Amino acid sequence: MISQVPRLVDDRGVIRQACKMLPEALKLKFLEALAELQDPESYQKKYFPVSRLKRVKGTRLNIYTVDIEPTSKWLFYLQYEEGNLYLRELVKPTNNGSKTSLDMIAEVNDF
Repeated sequence: MISQVPRLVDDRGVIRQACKMLPEALKLKFLEALAELQDPESYQKKYFPVSRLKRVKGTRLNIYTVDIEPTSKWLFYLQYEEGNLYLRELVKPTNNGSKTSLDMIAEVNDF
């Protein structure tokens, strides 16, 4: 896990996408998760109760998932690289059962 507070980088416009796509009830939860990712105390304690930050195992890249709200199935992916956390993708829950490879890897690692 990351030991110091990394800089949060949104070079793909994930925050803008979340503001457009998320239901009103989840927008505040999204911001709370982002705030926790910028809290030095979370990294010191290695405890992320709001975002439920989890490392995706099975990849060479340092990819993490963040649950916006576990019951809603909305989440986003982060990549840790060179001391920065890059917002990579906002994932909308789907009912059709189609999953990306990252979704399948994340499920395998979710205990």
